[in-house]
Amino acid sequence: MDAAALAIVVVTTVLVHLAIPLPSDVAWLLSVNERLFDGQHLYADILETNPPRAVGRYALPIGLERLTGLAAENYVILETIGTGLLSLWLSARTLGRLTLPIAIAAAVILLLPIDSFAQREHFALFGLLPWLALAMRRYDGDRPRGWAIVAAGIGLAIALAIKPHFAIVIVMVALLGAWRSRSWRPIFAAEHWLAAILLALYGVLIAIAYPDFLSVVLPAASQIYVPLRMDTLALLLQPHALLVYLALLLAATLYRRTATTDAMPVVLVATLGCLIVYLVQGKGWAYHLLPGTSLAVLAIATLGFARRQITVPALIGLLAAIPGLLWLVTSLARPEPLLALQSYGRGLSIALISSDIGLANPVHRQLGDRLVNSEPMLWRATGAIVLARTARADERPALAAYEAADRDRLTADLTRFRPDLVLADTKGFDWLAWARLDPRIAAILDGYTGDAVIPTHGTEITVLRRK
Repeated sequence: MDAAALAIVVVTTVLVHLAIPLPSDVAWLLSVNERLFDGQHLYADILETNPPRAVGRYALPIGLERLTGLAAENYVILETIGTGLLSLWLSARTLGRLTLPIAIAAAVILLLPIDSFAQREHFALFGLLPWLALAMRRYDGDRPRGWAIVAAGIGLAIALAIKPHFAIVIVMVALLGAWRSRSWRPIFAAEHWLAAILLALYGVLIAIAYPDFLSVVLPAASQIYVPLRMDTLALLLQPHALLVYLALLLAATLYRRTATTDAMPVVLVATLGCLIVYLVQGKGWAYHLLPGTSLAVLAIATLGFARRQITVPALIGLLAAIPGLLWLVTSLARPEPLLALQSYGRGLSIALISSDIGLANPVHRQLGDRLVNSEPMLWRATGAIVLARTARADERPALAAYEAADRDRLTADLTRFRPDLVLADTKGFDWLAWARLDPRIAAILDGYTGDAVIPTHGTEITVLRRK
């Protein structure tokens, strides 16, 4: 029965993500890996803000696409499902028991993140789960086996290489273990040392192979990307954060006794740590809290099964699924308006002038077109423009330099590739007008004619076609 239920979860996951496009970030990083296969260089030819491991996560699907001719998106779906199931299997073996039916756990980590599927945080969650299972064993005073320590250390290193912010979660859980055992040993556990060694080697690799990431990308991101934050109250009131509050509330009330046994405090503290990671990043995006919401639903379900109170977890699961299901139905009922660009034909080259990565991704892959931008969006100019509103006089020259750097890169992209179409975001902040302020870009765009205006994503895209 468990095998049949698990098969249903896997097949449903495949069918859902064959029906809808992958998230914009995933589509962009697939295109980045295409360019890397073609000989371009990360952080030089392509100015990406994510560390190398987060980018390389999507290299295998592109390699398989080139070997087989089957779209990389199909391999992303299979890779994500396979990695998730491997993570669950390692976690279950580490725990030595199933505290939750495997099909339900698989549904939580594979089906619930519909609009965050295959994001970097999704893989970070998979890396954290075996480590979390090991932390639960240690919390109960058990001595884990060597293979479990190795699996947890590798998974932890993968998660932190993708998103270093999750070190906050590691520290919080380790401190909980230290308090429980009245010893500092949980902080210096073998899996932590293994992860630290692997991350140190990874850091050396970055310094040698990707020096521009350290000298160009990180300084720019820290100055003009990191400071762009949503208001803290708005962050706390985002719908995806409610699941975390609900898990903590149920643990403190309805499931209070159960929440203090079977190492459940480890899961709850990790969930709270993920919420803090989300607040530290400050962007408010649902996928930034994906590990936290997934752990919250797993915790609620586990507590419910432990108390034989299935009704509450079932209702929580239904509530958790509603946003994703609405997003799925909306996506299927109202296809991306920019798919109208297929009337120009397939295999075109496209340039985007916007602050929104979602305007050209994943639609350019759906159209079979090629995006020529060497940045996911004009992230440096966006940060500079926003921060300039409140900047001191002595800060403005540096911000202007970042804005000019984005104009230089856009000029280089337009000159080098001479795209067939230019898509410019022109509602709200007029990025086309911003681009034309540079005489070089204005001269290039004079070779294009305005062909259409397409409302999409709450804005309008002006389509320029090369004369």
